[in-house]
Amino acid sequence: MPTLEDVFNSLVAGTPTYNAERYDDSEPFTMGSKRILREMGQKYGFIVQDLESVGEFLTLDQVWLEGDYIILAMEHEQQEDPIPDEWKKLVNVKGRIKVLITYESDPIKREELVKRARCLVLSSPFPLPGEKYLLIVGSIPREEGKTRDDPFIRYYGFAFDNSGNEIKRLRSHVVPLRQNVM
Repeated sequence: MPTLEDVFNSLVAGTPTYNAERYDDSEPFTMGSKRILREMGQKYGFIVQDLESVGEFLTLDQVWLEGDYIILAMEHEQQEDPIPDEWKKLVNVKGRIKVLITYESDPIKREELVKRARCLVLSSPFPLPGEKYLLIVGSIPREEGKTRDDPFIRYYGFAFDNSGNEIKRLRSHVVPLRQNVM
């Protein structure tokens, strides 16, 4: 069973295969992240279901199934505020690991996303024992002088348990959006 950190690290490691030109190229990010997680799920022996394979399950972007049961549910959204829709959907579905990948470069807005995501998990009346959540937020690495037009990203990961307690924060290095970029 992969850990939340395994999921985060796989996404980071696979990002250069997106071959995106810039931070806001939405299609390479969506397709690339789903492909990376699909390959990871298959490597672990799970049945992976998404639009590119056999169709979405419960309108989730991707699920990993073991028999009839969800092991991982994933949503990838580039909309400004995915918490009311996509995160809420993940909180309400049964599964061991729930992952939302989104994007926010403003550190204050990013922390607000984390706070609201945590509150939604905390308020769930039906937490599943052992379920875990991972909010992955891509960001323009401005502290290194990069802009939206540069082919680079930094990821932040925020892990929660089923009670809404933040159990870990992750931060990637600056990651190229395509291969052979330095």
